Amino acid sequence: MFDNVAINVVIGLIFVYLLYSLFVTILGEMLAARLGFRQRMLRVCIERMLNDGYYDQGATRWEKFRNWLAALFLYERNDFKYSVAGRFYASPSIKYLSKNKKTHAMSFRNGKPSYITSDTFAITMIHLLRSKGQGRTDMDRIDFALQNNTLHFQQETLTNIRAMAKDAGGDVNAFGDQLRKWFVEANDQASGWYKRFLTRISIVLGLIIAMIFNVDSIRIAKTLSKDRDARTQLVNLSVAAARDTARYSYFVNGNKDSVLSNAIVDSGLAHISEDMSQANILIGAGWGLNALHKRYTVVVDSSEQPGAFRQLEAYRSEADKHQMLARSLLTRQQELAAMKFRLQQFNIILGGAGKDSIAIRQKRNAVSDSVRMLIVQLSLDSLGLSTLHSYRQLTDSVNALSQEEFAAIDVVAREGADSPHQVRISGTVNYTAGEKLWYVLGRIGEDKTRLLGFFITALALSLGAPFWFDLLGKVVAIRTAGVKPEEKKETPERTTLADQPLVNVAKNEAVVVPVATPFELAVLSARSRLANEMGVLSVHEGLAITANRLSDAIEIHVKDRITRDTVKRLLGDEHKNFPLDIVITTGAAVHALTRGEKIMNQALVNGIGSLGCYLSKDGSAGVYLLSCWHVIKGDQNWNVNSGPETVMDGQEKAIGRVVDGCFATNMDVGFAVLTNGPASNDFKKHWRTVTRNDARTCGVKFNGAGSEGLQEAKIYNHSVNMTEGILYPDGVKRVLTDVFSISRLDRQGRPVSAPSHRGDSGALVLDNANVPLGIIVGGDDKFTYVVKLSNILAEDGIYSEYKILT
Repeated sequence: MFDNVAINVVIGLIFVYLLYSLFVTILGEMLAARLGFRQRMLRVCIERMLNDGYYDQGATRWEKFRNWLAALFLYERNDFKYSVAGRFYASPSIKYLSKNKKTHAMSFRNGKPSYITSDTFAITMIHLLRSKGQGRTDMDRIDFALQNNTLHFQQETLTNIRAMAKDAGGDVNAFGDQLRKWFVEANDQASGWYKRFLTRISIVLGLIIAMIFNVDSIRIAKTLSKDRDARTQLVNLSVAAARDTARYSYFVNGNKDSVLSNAIVDSGLAHISEDMSQANILIGAGWGLNALHKRYTVVVDSSEQPGAFRQLEAYRSEADKHQMLARSLLTRQQELAAMKFRLQQFNIILGGAGKDSIAIRQKRNAVSDSVRMLIVQLSLDSLGLSTLHSYRQLTDSVNALSQEEFAAIDVVAREGADSPHQVRISGTVNYTAGEKLWYVLGRIGEDKTRLLGFFITALALSLGAPFWFDLLGKVVAIRTAGVKPEEKKETPERTTLADQPLVNVAKNEAVVVPVATPFELAVLSARSRLANEMGVLSVHEGLAITANRLSDAIEIHVKDRITRDTVKRLLGDEHKNFPLDIVITTGAAVHALTRGEKIMNQALVNGIGSLGCYLSKDGSAGVYLLSCWHVIKGDQNWNVNSGPETVMDGQEKAIGRVVDGCFATNMDVGFAVLTNGPASNDFKKHWRTVTRNDARTCGVKFNGAGSEGLQEAKIYNHSVNMTEGILYPDGVKRVLTDVFSISRLDRQGRPVSAPSHRGDSGALVLDNANVPLGIIVGGDDKFTYVVKLSNILAEDGIYSEYKILT
């Protein structure tokens, strides 16, 4: 199997082009049907045959220019009905072929058929000529009409038809064959015009769609070359699409000259929209316009509105409780939607998978179990759901009173003692349509290569879906020419418990028994027992010191002593023969300030954080700074590189420009190219991996923007999976896995306090030998959580091109 990065990037691009060219094809079909392009093009063909030169007779230059424009835009002249072609369309054999009875000249669908057979054309022409002639036989009447030009043909057209009548030798059937042949030749030429017309339309539509959906070929290629997970998943979708030849057969194998039914178009649009949404998530397409918010404040005089003050007071008293529960439920709903998407993605992959798909089926089953568990949790939380509904009702009431459309409300407060009836409402509102358009235009203008990427996409889409589907099949065939040795294994290698199915839901399949250690089963059991305890923040694998030795322990974070006592009552001092390490702490949140220190994005949407260190980049002479994605990013659309790009220091001077970064399950990292200021690190060490041996023994230190001076602590747990999530500036909790925690410990090795403060996000954590280990992402009152550099800068990682500057 030729499974290298270049081929996979090419396959990903081809698949994206296939999806969007299918989308352009369907839009073109809908546009052609709506505006009657086929009818208009056929009318132009008939006019060329029967009205050649009709409009230009006696016309001035200006009138000839107007006639040329009318033909260019397929416009039907008002005097069309008086021409030979007009009388041809007025014949009953033609007129009743159309479903539409409208005859307005400006209508694209103006009562004319989309197709006419050669037999119908010949019969109608013979009828017209015969009705305007005299004689005993049909051919005599036709000859009379042609000799006397009773239909008023233009001279060139008349000469052509007379020649056909002469070649017929008095046989009306032979004359009909001549007319059929003439129509077929002219119609073939018109088909060529129509295809070239659709190609021009496809280029324009492709450019518009590329700009609307932010389908930049250059950026997509860069994303796929760096993001191994996105590349792998997109290739899997591509392979499944290449094997499913029936999914888009009407659009990749059909005749462009045939009319597709509304049912086929609607079904195709549904399939393509579904596939596009999955691909867009992987490639980061779109502008994230729904996530754009701005700060807004309005003052309401409640004395002018009866009942307003009472409702606003109710909102103030209930806001905190409602917001906390609402955000928790919305987070679970987002997790459920993400898991449903993953489940759907696995099903698509398995639709084209063969016998070597055991690992994929295991992951699919695990996600399916997680979906069911989340649905049960949401259905049981009736109080939370009703509270969420109540919160939304209060928000709607405040919006109605203020006559604004707040997306989120932060403050509802009285304006002051001097204005008891005035209430100030502060929060965020969505961008208007004009602001969104200005934002998109600004983003396009910021990147010189973006327009080029859009034009490349538009030209690619104009090649058509059949071209890309055929090419995708050929490239996939090349890639799958062999089979990886590891794919031939009937029994997969051991994976962690999270990768194994809790229940095998597939029928008639071999059940693979999960290989789990007793410790993993104990953690899973404790997590299940404590799932409904409100004060429990997280349950994960941890460590404890027993008899001066590190041993496995179930680490449980709780909010207060009451919850701690509840946990002990439920589980005891140990669970399944493993000790409990119960820590009272607050919910984890990222360390962001509101203003004033170290580094920040010029938008100040996510506050201020810390500069981690300086980096070099392969193939670039520039110097780059490392920090968290939520620190240097200019908006809260974490999935795409959007928003203002300028990074400033504590004095609000521009020092860099955002170039890359992401929020993934095991990292929150951002990179900015340095444009101003000094660039040197005060250490000369390569990063190292944090291991189990570092827990409770390895001393660490860091300097952060939110802390005064050098802060020291110890590593508490070498690998923490924050399943309850960490609170981000947008109010949403997001899961982070495989981070390590640090804390100030007492003499017994118990956590006392977190060493970091708000504003420390992005700060580089080093061990006592000045070896860098990771960057701070956030913390609670007991722990600081650190993203591992080994997850960011590893040789097989997505940012391996970055190196610590020495």
